Amino acid sequence: MTEAHHPFDFTQLSPAERILLVQDIWDSLFREGHQFSISDEQKQELDSRWDQFQSGTMSASPWPEVKNRLQRE
Repeated sequence: MTEAHHPFDFTQLSPAERILLVQDIWDSLFREGHQFSISDEQKQELDSRWDQFQSGTMSASPWPEVKNRLQRE
């Protein structure tokens, strides 16, 4: 990725604040109705992870729990 001009200096944010910022930006794209496609490889990876989660071989945390952990950092 190349250096780009940013409207504000996000480097002053903590890692947790940066992740939350990215989440807010991502959510705003969907609220505005932007459509995204994924490659076949990405779909296969998502399907594999979902199968692992469903079978109990992968653990996960609910988003509110993850968000709370990030906000505490």
